[in-house]
Amino acid sequence: MLSSAWIGHGRGLGRDHQYGVIMSDIGDDRTRELTAFLVKAIVDNPEQVSVSNGDRRGEPVLQVNVSGRDRGTVIGRQGRTIRAIETVLDAATGGRGIPGLDISTDE
Repeated sequence: MLSSAWIGHGRGLGRDHQYGVIMSDIGDDRTRELTAFLVKAIVDNPEQVSVSNGDRRGEPVLQVNVSGRDRGTVIGRQGRTIRAIETVLDAATGGRGIPGLDISTDE
């Protein structure tokens, strides 16, 4: 069973922004690689981490797939860990906005 958690929506971006343009401006490959690096650093099963581009409700997201036991680690207490990851991504892109993160598992 696939479970998923929708986390955030790209901090600092209004509904009128062209999300696809912003993602291409910040280099979505580098953003995806940085996301994978950060997530792999905190989970117990880094070999099961994958990050891909996707969309949710017409907005771009980075789909982060982790093992079921690592899902809670990535989200953190009250979402603190995932918000910290989003903050690092936002800083790495120069504050130009990031896509939301969708955390999912295969379990």
